[in-house]
Amino acid sequence: TAPAIYSQPSYEELKSRFGWVSSAYRGVTFEPIDRCEDVSREPRDITFEYLHLDRRASIDEVIAEMEKQGLRPTFYEELLDFAEKFPDEQRKYPIVALGSVARVDGRRFVAYLWYGDLGRDLYLHWFGRDWGGDYRFLCVRK
Repeated sequence: TAPAIYSQPSYEELKSRFGWVSSAYRGVTFEPIDRCEDVSREPRDITFEYLHLDRRASIDEVIAEMEKQGLRPTFYEELLDFAEKFPDEQRKYPIVALGSVARVDGRRFVAYLWYGDLGRDLYLHWFGRDWGGDYRFLCVRK
């Protein structure tokens, strides 16, 4: 397996990788959330895991459960790496990276993968909103 690369592709490059990409990705930059600021972003091999709560949950509840299980949320770049290595996973359920956020119109958003009419999609989700029970949160071991 190749190491994760921590670069943020252009909107045009994202559109070449996915069937549909939210136009909000145009010109945004993802930054680590506070609890992930000290995590190395040097290229390295990582093993992905899911956290699935199977119920409606707030961001705080999701992150607290990650902490309890010795996991950290993935960065946006790691989500893109996952999508490339495991392209069929997002056809099963929405997959979220909570480790970094982008500011759009003054609000913070996180990236997530899902599947739609145009194939594999890349969405943004408001960071402050609760998550439904069908979401999987992409994590790595601390």
